[in-house]
Amino acid sequence: MKIAFDEHIPLAIVSVFKTLGSEGFLRGHEFVSARDYHASGDVPNDDRPWLQRFKDDGGKIVITGDRKMRGKLHERRALKTAGFTVFFFGRAWDEMDKYGRAAVLLRWWPIIEKNLIDLAQPKFWELPCTWRLGAMEEVTGPD
Repeated sequence: MKIAFDEHIPLAIVSVFKTLGSEGFLRGHEFVSARDYHASGDVPNDDRPWLQRFKDDGGKIVITGDRKMRGKLHERRALKTAGFTVFFFGRAWDEMDKYGRAAVLLRWWPIIEKNLIDLAQPKFWELPCTWRLGAMEEVTGPD
C-alpha cells in the first residue's frame, strides 16, 4: 500500500519510515513524500495536483502535517473524490520537534494500521499527539 507523507512532514521522518519498510518492520507499505509528486507549474498552497498524481500512481493513504488542509473544502473534496484515507496531525503536533513527531508517529503506527483494513470508503482521522495509545477520532464529516 502506497502511503504519502505531505511536505509538512520533514524528509527525515519519511526516511525513517522508508528504512523501516525496507528492513521489513513495516511490511506491505511503500512510503513516499508528496515532494516526489510536485511539478514546477503547480500553484503554491494547492495540494490537488500532487494528490491527483499520487492517486494515479496507486496512492491510497495520506499523512499530513498541514492542519489547514483539513479546513479547505476544495482539498477535502479532492481527498474524498480520490478515495484517500487521511491522517491529520492536530494542533499539539505543532509544538513538537521532528524527533518527537517521528517517535509519536511510530508509537501510533499499530493503531494507524488497524484503520487501514477497510479502504472502501475514504476516511479522515485525527492522529492524537500523545504517547498513550487509544482511539483516534474520525473526522471525515460532510464535504
